[in-house]
Amino acid sequence: MQQRLQVVADVELTKGSDAFVVLANGVPVDILAAGHNPPRRGIGAFREAKAHAVRWAIETAVATTIEADPPGRRGPILLPVARPAALVAMKAVSTADPARGEKRASDLLDIWRLLSDNPVRTAHLLAQLRAAPDQLQLYTRQRLLDLFVATPGDFVRDMAHGPGGAADVREVRELYDELIQPGVAEQ
Repeated sequence: MQQRLQVVADVELTKGSDAFVVLANGVPVDILAAGHNPPRRGIGAFREAKAHAVRWAIETAVATTIEADPPGRRGPILLPVARPAALVAMKAVSTADPARGEKRASDLLDIWRLLSDNPVRTAHLLAQLRAAPDQLQLYTRQRLLDLFVATPGDFVRDMAHGPGGAADVREVRELYDELIQPGVAEQ
């Protein structure tokens, strides 16, 4: 099964535009260019969390060489790639953005895929999330609680259809209760 991957790169390093490449093995990758404004207090919880999410994704990104074979561009591309924990935080924040519209469904599916892929990777991802800036960590924890516990039916209904999506509410609650909640709990 081929999945579409997403990476986040600093807008200054990607010349300001989102890009699309195909890995040498045929897997498509969306490169999401992200610029950051310094997080400021008093701009609202959502905007503050969004600024922290983008900044954290850029600051914790790992330089990665991607072997690409897209039309018009061949060979290796060196990009700072966001960690999965930063992608979860960014996408969790994005689900609260009313301006996301149709993209909210794909954000939900991406969150599900990142958190449900493998229990060991999920535990590692959640440990990384505990290292996020405090405001972002709290906001992300609350968004995951809202999505997986308060409104799991909406989460399943609103999620984009695609390979690896949640089957039902029971599956969503089980993932939260067994992996997410213990993984994001303060230690």
